[in-house]
Amino acid sequence: MTTEPNWNSAQIAEWEAQEGAVERLRQGVRKGEDGRVDAYQSLFQAIAAAPRSEPPADFAELALRAVREAQVDEYIERWLMRLAGLVALVGVAVFAGPALWSSLNVGMATTLGPAAGALSSPLLWAVVAAGATAAGCDAGYRLRHPEHRLAPA
Repeated sequence: MTTEPNWNSAQIAEWEAQEGAVERLRQGVRKGEDGRVDAYQSLFQAIAAAPRSEPPADFAELALRAVREAQVDEYIERWLMRLAGLVALVGVAVFAGPALWSSLNVGMATTLGPAAGALSSPLLWAVVAAGATAAGCDAGYRLRHPEHRLAPA
């Protein structure tokens, strides 16, 4: 593989004119004998003198508004996730409720105390674990993002 450009003589002449214009600008030479070099020099000077675009005057206000909208969107998203979790929990309760109720009845009937029967249900422990996990995730999020902590009553 070669790294040499495969240029014809016209392309090489244009390249040399561009490089000559840059070199003359560095040296501070104004006019020369080659018209192409002078044209490139004028072009480079115009590009260098062109005004630079600045951010709009209300850039800070627009950025702050975008940040606030993102925070509101995040707040809404967190509540939608909680709502989806609640819907899922209700769905599990409706779907597995009869099985849970029958296991609690059987458990209470076979043990001496009703609390021992209730605590032996695996579905009950799954629901408790899911609730504890959700609470732990929410508490961890609030530790990482103090601006979302609940205000003291």
